Amino acid sequence: DAVGAEIRRNKNLTEFKIRGGQTFQALNMTIPGDFSSAAFVLGGATLTGSNVKVNNLDIRGAQGDKRIIKFLEEFGADIKVHGKTVDVSSTGELSGIEVDCCDNPDLVPVLAVLGSVAKGRTKLMNIPHLRFKETDRIRALVAGLRKLKAEVQELPDELRLKGVRQLKGAKLSSYGDHRMAMAFAVAGFAARGETIVDEAQSISVSYPTFVADMRKLGASIELIG
Repeated sequence: DAVGAEIRRNKNLTEFKIRGGQTFQALNMTIPGDFSSAAFVLGGATLTGSNVKVNNLDIRGAQGDKRIIKFLEEFGADIKVHGKTVDVSSTGELSGIEVDCCDNPDLVPVLAVLGSVAKGRTKLMNIPHLRFKETDRIRALVAGLRKLKAEVQELPDELRLKGVRQLKGAKLSSYGDHRMAMAFAVAGFAARGETIVDEAQSISVSYPTFVADMRKLGASIELIG
């Protein structure tokens, strides 16, 4: 609409029709920061008992994954929002939560990692659509977290986790899925020993500077190959 396109839509917003051959108007637009990607940075700080500030995140915007702020607070993080800057600090002492993730499937990988070490139990519910992402993310999370010695139960549309004291480093498969690679990398920050995640080049699909940004924050991480 902003560029002058003629768009027809039904009342339920399930069908859109755009007539071909239209002429559009140029406009200036500022692209906001991505909460889905920032979740791995914010979640990493929460997991490791650290502090981080992430700029260009508009909490007043329409992105559904801004709910990561609410979820991290429920886990136990202290979060302050100053304009478009999100400041997260954490002691690393987390408590389990229950979340309906139907509208936030891209947050599930990092939430599962946090739940794996949070005291008590964590339930990530209403996520059957995770089986149809770049990989079956429910099964991939279960396989990877179990290798890290987490206690996790797989249900058809749900993940249940019982927090352990500490994860143990392992060699993991990302299944070529960028969010799985980043989630397992974050888990590795808090695991004892070395964690290796294969096919990590997939990260470039959504967050090409992830490794560089993590190193700036002090993480011991290297992209091989």
